[in-house]
Amino acid sequence: MSNLDKKFYKISGSIFGIMAWIIGLPCLIIATFLRMEVDPTFSLTSNYICDLGAKNYDSHYIFTVGFILRQISLIPFYISFGIFLQKNIYDSYLFKAAIMAAVISNLSLAAVIPFLSDPNNQFFCNMHGILGFTYFSFGVLAFSLYGIIELSNPKISNFYTVISFITAFLQALFLFFPTIYIIEWLFIGSDFSWVLIHAVFLFKNEPSSMKHIVFFELDYLVHDYQNNSNLLRKRSKEKEFRLVKK
Repeated sequence: MSNLDKKFYKISGSIFGIMAWIIGLPCLIIATFLRMEVDPTFSLTSNYICDLGAKNYDSHYIFTVGFILRQISLIPFYISFGIFLQKNIYDSYLFKAAIMAAVISNLSLAAVIPFLSDPNNQFFCNMHGILGFTYFSFGVLAFSLYGIIELSNPKISNFYTVISFITAFLQALFLFFPTIYIIEWLFIGSDFSWVLIHAVFLFKNEPSSMKHIVFFELDYLVHDYQNNSNLLRKRSKEKEFRLVKK
């Protein structure tokens, strides 16, 4: 992670978690009310969350845009939180696995959303199933690993550990009982809570030296390139001098 740290701007990763929450929650609420307004049969006990993305409803647009932006925003947050755990709390390869699982899960959900618009398209349905399963399975792994890391260190309150394990449990439960719609809604509520609670925790606890996030620092890269070029020119001149001297 040392090379990663040097190349990232010093911006708090917690901001991206809070931003994902601010974007995602209003979009979910508005999309739900828009759908209920034209479809009285829509409910938390008879519909999946992904039904909000059906293209023949106005909820499609706000749900699709809102959740894609949310998932993209969560990626730098999960990376920053993982770096914080590795540097300040728990020195283990577990944090790397947690970051990888979280990133794969979020990319899968961002990728699946465009395939929600046409349930009658067989290709869309297949992609929905594959990417949806990837999102939930890797999400269970990510939340479980974060919970294990938090449980292993007394510096972190058990409150955060419980939230992580509850979120992982609800996500796993939906994998085994996908026809019980309310479980998915309970999970997404727990997911939103996990993000906000951990983003605030990260904001309060990360030192200024840990405010890294996923934008490459071009100044650093240019400076590094110039140093390497100068070193190569210096070595070339030294080699020419030796040849002339001989």
